[in-house]
Amino acid sequence: MADARHEETQEEENHEVLRILVVALLGLIIGTFVRFTETQLLPIVRDAFRCASLALPPYSLSVFLAGVITSGLRDALSERLHETGATNEIFSEAIADAQLVEPSVILLVLLPPLIYMSAVHMSWVVFRRVSGQALLLAFPGVILQAYIV
Repeated sequence: MADARHEETQEEENHEVLRILVVALLGLIIGTFVRFTETQLLPIVRDAFRCASLALPPYSLSVFLAGVITSGLRDALSERLHETGATNEIFSEAIADAQLVEPSVILLVLLPPLIYMSAVHMSWVVFRRVSGQALLLAFPGVILQAYIV
């Protein structure tokens, strides 16, 4: 009886690792596609349509939109799999686990690289021009948030 529980626990741990790998791989694929589109495809499309102002949204917005689309796909696939009785649930379970991630993980692990990426690509001219307004809005916002919480 103890061996059966041990095997079941081991199998569940293996599935959890597999779900984490699926989410990481999906994120890597989406990130690679966004970068490829930005660096390789976008210049070709700009030249073909002679539209120099054509651009992708910022990377952080692209990541957010990819998350929304992935969540929608998960919901659609879950319904379809449930209707057909298919048992390929690893994608659905992986996305469900990613949706339940702790907010502190997002704030401490995912947000800093996105802010860094935005800061690296920011123009110093624009930064100097908007820094006064940003600081004027940031300090009252932080104080208000601290008071509310």
